[in-house]
Amino acid sequence: MVDNNKPLAHYDDQTPLGGQLLTDHLMTVSEISGRTGEVIGMGSMSKLIGLLHDLGKCSREFQAYIRGKYKERVNHSSAGAIILDQVAKKVWADYDIDNFLKSRRIRPDIWHLYREIMQYPILAHHGLYDIIDNKFDYHTGIRLAYAGGDREEYTRKMEDYFNSLNTKYEYTTGKSIYHTYHEGFIEFIKIRKKLYQMALNIKDVATHNKKTD
Repeated sequence: MVDNNKPLAHYDDQTPLGGQLLTDHLMTVSEISGRTGEVIGMGSMSKLIGLLHDLGKCSREFQAYIRGKYKERVNHSSAGAIILDQVAKKVWADYDIDNFLKSRRIRPDIWHLYREIMQYPILAHHGLYDIIDNKFDYHTGIRLAYAGGDREEYTRKMEDYFNSLNTKYEYTTGKSIYHTYHEGFIEFIKIRKKLYQMALNIKDVATHNKKTD
């Protein structure tokens, strides 16, 4: 059983705690990335990505790995992205996203796109990858299916720590992870609208230039 209060992000047996506590690491990265993201209107999205990027380090395998007691490679980047599926489902229900989308004439696939865009930097924070390769393999899906297809068991291992992290995050910021996910979606809608308008403007300029050539 993972000790929710003491998993480490980095091991150092010369320090009193044995290294940097995982919760401290995630909260610190969340704060820094949130401040950076606010500059471009992505504060909540950035906070959440920072908070969940190393969630998988709470696993018993990773805790043994950083202490040199487990020699196999440990995937710690999939957990945060996988848990976002659970977060999205709860936010969908609790914040009545279905009616929200309908009232603003926003397609449901925009909601799903938001989740996938949030998942990518978590999955890729140790190296970028092509979402679809030249064989048309969907690599985000492959990474989300980590743990030999036993995704349910993998997720369950993370839930206790995730709930503990959510409690700490809510106590510190006054907002739950779920509320931050919802705020991030509002940010995403605004950013997407701006990008869409920019694309239309570029198209109009290209069309005008073509006519005048």
